[in-house]
Amino acid sequence: MNIIKIITSFFCLLILLNSLITVADSNNNLFSNEYNYDPPVIQLIYPKGGEKLNETITIKWIAYHSDNTYEHLNINIYYQTKNSENWIEIIKFLPNTGEYNWSTHNLLDNNYIIRILTIDEDNNIAIATSEEFTVNNGNKELEITNIIIKDNTINKSTWVKDCDNITINAIITGFGADQLSINNITADLTGFNLGKKVNPNSYDGKNAIWKLYYVKCIEYNNQIYVKIDVNDYINKICTINVDNECPKLTLNKPTNGIYLYNKKLFIPIEKTIIFGNIEFELDISDNSVIDRLEFYIDEKLSFTLNDNFDKFKFNNRLLGRHFIEFRLYDLAGNMISKTMIINIYNLI
Repeated sequence: MNIIKIITSFFCLLILLNSLITVADSNNNLFSNEYNYDPPVIQLIYPKGGEKLNETITIKWIAYHSDNTYEHLNINIYYQTKNSENWIEIIKFLPNTGEYNWSTHNLLDNNYIIRILTIDEDNNIAIATSEEFTVNNGNKELEITNIIIKDNTINKSTWVKDCDNITINAIITGFGADQLSINNITADLTGFNLGKKVNPNSYDGKNAIWKLYYVKCIEYNNQIYVKIDVNDYINKICTINVDNECPKLTLNKPTNGIYLYNKKLFIPIEKTIIFGNIEFELDISDNSVIDRLEFYIDEKLSFTLNDNFDKFKFNNRLLGRHFIEFRLYDLAGNMISKTMIINIYNLI
């Protein structure tokens, strides 16, 4: 019989190849114990892979010794998310009943793998692993689905300017969104001359709201960038256009002189007198886009033009001296005003 002999300073260990371990101490007393080299057998029955599952899953397996006994085996069950290297414990030291009901209610919708492991009394290990299966309970991954930056002063979500009041609304959805608090959510508001990690004023489980007053715009390429972070690992960026420059407006017609049905008479005078209708001609420009032109008579809004700002006919019934004002707005709400006094006599 072959014997492997290991000598230490304390005792001699004899390992016999027929699975009998014999230990001799310094007094040549022998102690023997039988060792089982045969690992247990385990087979995963369900889920094997490819299934689409939800709610509670009944995991099924078969595990037994080589001598067909099974009652002394303990079962450990783990799961792993797709593309993850970490195994997460479901349960340990479970009696070898062949079934276990696993609740997936708190899992994100994803693909998963199950691993079942058993260790016998001699520390022999058996492992069975499934292929990928899908869990779908409607638990979508936590995400920032939308960010709305609104300039409340001009009631627009596309433009902003200095000194306006702003509301930022970050919409957060997915599994766990209702468990967040304002301390889990921050916004980088350096574009509004504020902090880099500013908590919202309120959060209702879906909408995180920041309220900013009398802002100072720190633009980059005529835009402000706002970054929203949730738990410092989920983030989204939104931009809004910045325009602090007023449009330009020059009144080309009418000027000082006398107009008869839109034609200027060559009579030099230092006032504007109009008989009949008149066509106003304006020279306008802006660094972005013109929004509207408002026309006032004696401080009352007469009409608004949304296009064709540079030339329009005026044929209102008016008599006498009147105060005329033009207010030209761009999309950011910047406004320039031009005024004039006319003497008009139009009975039509």
